[in-house]
Amino acid sequence: MKILLPPFSIIIFIHILSISTTTSKSLTLPKFQAIFIFGDSTVDTGNNNYIHTVLKANHAPYGKDSQVPTGRFSNGKLIPDLVASLLGIKDNVPPFLDPNITNDELRTGVCFASAGSGYDNWTVDISKVIPVMKQIDYFKNYMERLKGFVGNDEAMKIINGSLVLISAGTNDFILNFYDIPSRRLEFTIDEYQDFLLEGMKNFVEELYNLGLRTMIIAGLPPIGCLPIQMTSRFKLLPNDRRCLESENLHSRTYNQKLVKLLPKLQESLPGTLFAYADVYEPLNDMINNPQKYGFVQTNRGCCGTGFVETGPLCNEYSELCANASQYLFWDCIHPSQAGYQYLSNDLVKKILLHLVDLETVLQATVFVNDEDGQVRAAHKILGYDPIQKSFANPKHVINANNPRLPKITVVEHEFLISEGSLVPKDIPLAGSSSSHQAAQDEGDLGLSEEGFGVFDQADPSKDPPSDLGLVRSGIVVSGNILSSRDRSKEKAPN
Repeated sequence: MKILLPPFSIIIFIHILSISTTTSKSLTLPKFQAIFIFGDSTVDTGNNNYIHTVLKANHAPYGKDSQVPTGRFSNGKLIPDLVASLLGIKDNVPPFLDPNITNDELRTGVCFASAGSGYDNWTVDISKVIPVMKQIDYFKNYMERLKGFVGNDEAMKIINGSLVLISAGTNDFILNFYDIPSRRLEFTIDEYQDFLLEGMKNFVEELYNLGLRTMIIAGLPPIGCLPIQMTSRFKLLPNDRRCLESENLHSRTYNQKLVKLLPKLQESLPGTLFAYADVYEPLNDMINNPQKYGFVQTNRGCCGTGFVETGPLCNEYSELCANASQYLFWDCIHPSQAGYQYLSNDLVKKILLHLVDLETVLQATVFVNDEDGQVRAAHKILGYDPIQKSFANPKHVINANNPRLPKITVVEHEFLISEGSLVPKDIPLAGSSSSHQAAQDEGDLGLSEEGFGVFDQADPSKDPPSDLGLVRSGIVVSGNILSSRDRSKEKAPN
């Protein structure tokens, strides 16, 4: 690795990892103290087993490929289990309401989600499950239990260093706007989207106040492609079971609003790191290109007819498909374990590889502007769609965990730096900004290595000089920035 110090900015080219996209075993992933899950049935690992509701999955044939029904709405594992396993935290994320849960399980994280829940309280009035905001009360109970056996300081260290997954919203639309249109009497679709996003915002702010910092918030799936929604429009014939495009459009517009909201929310909550989980496009691709994933059926579930069976209607008397791994959906709403596995791999590949600061940035170029000390980064990671696609304002950024690197801006399609910054022609870039392109076109701006101080990476086994910066995972990152004119006074590290 080389570090070049131009007159107006420091450029650090980092190649941290060599990634194979075909196997998760080759990925170097961030480390988290624990994992916490909030939301609905897509992530509920069994909390509904312990409350009075008909929305349960603690009976056959649920859990068919796990040997025993666990309360998960699928034939096997869910995304929380699969992601926790990939991260090396645990193989299964237990429900918090399990009365037999151990302290060891509590220490590494639990699930608070409840099948049938949503951001809208009217949703749970119908399903009689745990509201999203009530899940926060259970998290508070969890914190007290955790502090009881690890102490306050260690408990907060676990909570601050944890990963949070949030998945909710689908039930709100299905139960309040589409199939039971009670909210349509009060809201337009645009207003209802905003209403739910305000609920999500309040929920995240509550989690932040309790010490949670790194959160992945899932968008909506293509709701119009869920088998139950096709059935609700009397699409029963095989050739007639097509996705409801109006509902899919609503999902897309909601997701677009969520993507715009997250950086603003992150800016208002110092020290947070938020990521948007796109489940729409991966599911949409599985539906439109099933052969890529080994699916033979994507418009009905494996359980029963696959048109209406879920919860109590998917039971031991239901006829099952021969091979659940060839079905995208297990019942008329929820994906099979095979579907969840693809979604989990996509989440790891596109988000978790760089969810913490510079330690997980791949093939990135980091700019530190001498005038404002602002760290800026731009990269494209395996098709990841970042929260922000243009550098409009330095405060619209992703916050790094390291206090000496407070802000990082991530850009995908264009490589943007502050106007006037000079970039050597031979530095690998992810794209071109207007200023960089203009500099190339001029050809006479001195963009060569002449005039740049060049030095090797500092030895990560030694404490780096305070004026150079600090070493994280063997990567030199900037602390107090020296321009090239100051650099001449210092000796380059070996």
